[in-house]
Amino acid sequence: MNETYRVNGRARISADAGLKRRFAVNGKEPATVMVVTVEQAFPHCPKALVRSDLWKAASSGRPRGVPTLGDFVAAREPGTDSAAFDAAYSALRDYVAAGGLMSYVKSASIPVQSSKAPSPPSP
Repeated sequence: MNETYRVNGRARISADAGLKRRFAVNGKEPATVMVVTVEQAFPHCPKALVRSDLWKAASSGRPRGVPTLGDFVAAREPGTDSAAFDAAYSALRDYVAAGGLMSYVKSASIPVQSSKAPSPPSP
């Protein structure tokens, strides 16, 4: 996926019980949620993000103590092997980068029903 959007607005952290219930996954509510009030949103040239060298600091590797995506998944889904998840995710990311997302979708027989993105939940 090579899409970048620029969003201007305000964000706040909320511990509102009703709001947290709306974002529960498998019966587990988050401790907090981020509420974003979007004032402007528009597509942005993806090259600008690449040229910004935003990830340049990461070129020396993951900082010590920073959890991986697999660590986050394992924390949410007990029994998940975080190292195996990270390896599978890395392989998928490399595959998609080499052949494009649609190549992966077609090879995995994933049905593509609509190009319309789902509407986000209202705050």
